[in-house]
Amino acid sequence: MLTYRDLKMPSILPRGWDCVLEQRASQSALGAYYRRLCGRMDKAKAVTACAHKLARLIYVILTKGEDYVDQGQEHYEEKYRQRVIKNLTKHAKKFGFQLIPVPEGV
Repeated sequence: MLTYRDLKMPSILPRGWDCVLEQRASQSALGAYYRRLCGRMDKAKAVTACAHKLARLIYVILTKGEDYVDQGQEHYEEKYRQRVIKNLTKHAKKFGFQLIPVPEGV
């Protein structure tokens, strides 16, 4: 397993903050995640959460040797939309309701 001592470089935390701050306007999945978090919490906490997510991605890349392929903002937003619909459906069923999708042309 790869550890911090194996990397033999100074702290990557300041570089992680810079990387997260660059994601504010990017069209990547991490940028969309950051913007969604900014809507729910203050920006400092959103930056910390994104830096943590970025650190987890880097850890997987370094330990498992997997390539990182950014799926893009549209893919992230579609997954988020599906997750919200699933949770809404579950809550509606819990209260005895049923969700019926409205045709997009209406």
